[in-house]
Amino acid sequence: MNFLSQRANLPFDKGGHMASQGAILDEISQQLIAMYPFDAGLPRGLSNAEVASTWISYLESRTENTHDLLGTTTQSIADVISIHISSLIKRPAKILVTGGGVYNDHLIKLLRRAGQDFGLTYELPSPEIIDFKESLLIAYLGYLTMNGKPYNIHTLTGASQNMGGGALYKAV
Repeated sequence: MNFLSQRANLPFDKGGHMASQGAILDEISQQLIAMYPFDAGLPRGLSNAEVASTWISYLESRTENTHDLLGTTTQSIADVISIHISSLIKRPAKILVTGGGVYNDHLIKLLRRAGQDFGLTYELPSPEIIDFKESLLIAYLGYLTMNGKPYNIHTLTGASQNMGGGALYKAV
């Protein structure tokens, strides 16, 4: 979405304001969603590199109104996330939402709306968890490692067995 915001000389769409004013362009939305199929029981990630090679590459050539492209892209993100999550878990379910997208009020509204269709409820944690989730996860991985517990769960990663990695070193 930042790519499209930059067309309007803004670094990002604060709160999703521009996207909320845009129309949903169904043909473009269908194209975007089709780029992220749920294949072989595993979802594809929406990493920056993946988005750059698919959605941004596609959107660069589009000449439609920036607000409409932002609105369409935001809706497509909410749809892809809900489709993939609903294919992986038992419903109803609560989903913890973190990361920069949490600060996009329009995206959160669309996620919650899309989630209703799939029995998903999107929950936002406290700002401390949103902003420091990586630190909390690293601490948790350290806890698991120190207690000899696996953190690579084969049913989630496709590995042949559960495992943990890394090494412990005592401070001198």
